Amino acid sequence: MALPLLFTWATMASLLVLFKLYHPILSHSAGLHVIIIMGFFVLMSLVITLSCVVVLKLLFDIEADASQPNLSAAVTSTIALVPTILPLWLLWALLWAILLCLSLIRSNSNDQQAASSGNSGGDVSISSMLLSAGTKVIRMAILLCLPAIAWENYTVRLSMRRSYDVIRANTSGFFTNFVTSYIFLAAFFAVLAAHKLLGQNADQYFEVIIWTEMLLILMLFSLSIYVELIMMRCNTCCTSNGNTQ
Repeated sequence: MALPLLFTWATMASLLVLFKLYHPILSHSAGLHVIIIMGFFVLMSLVITLSCVVVLKLLFDIEADASQPNLSAAVTSTIALVPTILPLWLLWALLWAILLCLSLIRSNSNDQQAASSGNSGGDVSISSMLLSAGTKVIRMAILLCLPAIAWENYTVRLSMRRSYDVIRANTSGFFTNFVTSYIFLAAFFAVLAAHKLLGQNADQYFEVIIWTEMLLILMLFSLSIYVELIMMRCNTCCTSNGNTQ
């Protein structure tokens, strides 16, 4: 069950290392820089989506068939679903990239406005928080579509309809899970603040510390997606049981 999670983390970490190595070259071309960043989100949305489907396939083996999870069979059946998942993956990548661009625009606006007005920073911070929350809502809605695709062979259109029906029928449960998932923020902040425990020695190992923190944050991000997937899967099951009753 942990292998899809580790695969997601390893992919993100590898891309981060590659970006670090080739950043001096990429920095000379703003257009290429943007293309690389957009490509990162396109690739990561695919990796996360496929990894989540593999996890759902393994859960199906355990709960529905009461059998040992078969990783190779789960991967094979997930690869067969790639044409079905393709529209959902592209939609998520597009929305993720758009929200990222908006966040970067607001961040640049914050830097420019901070020099002339001390009150603008708070407004921009609120908008950045809203963009971050919007990214999470979209991700969790996408994850909510996946059980119907992985377990019931739904098309993307039908899975999105199922996702909408589940959220409408159990809105409080969806947003409870949404708020609960923010517990990972505490872990993110703890990782970012850990180097302060080293005091003055932190400067001596600055680059090592930064890379360690970044890799740990990527691991926490991968784990948070796994937790969100389980929450959305439980949300689907609870709503289905409620409708059955």
